[in-house]
Amino acid sequence: MARFFDSLLSMSLFYSGGMSLNDICDIAPDRVKKPLRPLPSGKISLRNGALFTGVLFLSAMVLLAFMPFQRAIFAGLLLLFVIAAYDLVHKAHPLSVILMSGCRLLSL
Repeated sequence: MARFFDSLLSMSLFYSGGMSLNDICDIAPDRVKKPLRPLPSGKISLRNGALFTGVLFLSAMVLLAFMPFQRAIFAGLLLLFVIAAYDLVHKAHPLSVILMSGCRLLSL
């Protein structure tokens, strides 16, 4: 049962890290379209946002490191890569929904 909750928490941290990374990647368009959001408005510095994102992803990976399955770390790294790829290209490429599907698939 503990593994289940560790997995759940890890996936939640990956998801939150992905949302945070998305805000960082979208800071330029948000400065124009959504200037009152925390990063564009300066309420949260870009440095602190990046630090928070890193802590979320690192925490998710640490939880996976304690899993008895050797492939958990590999799956976590793959998920992290797909999350980052999606966040970096989703505004420019309509086919980035495939990356989002990959994120959801790797979260199962």
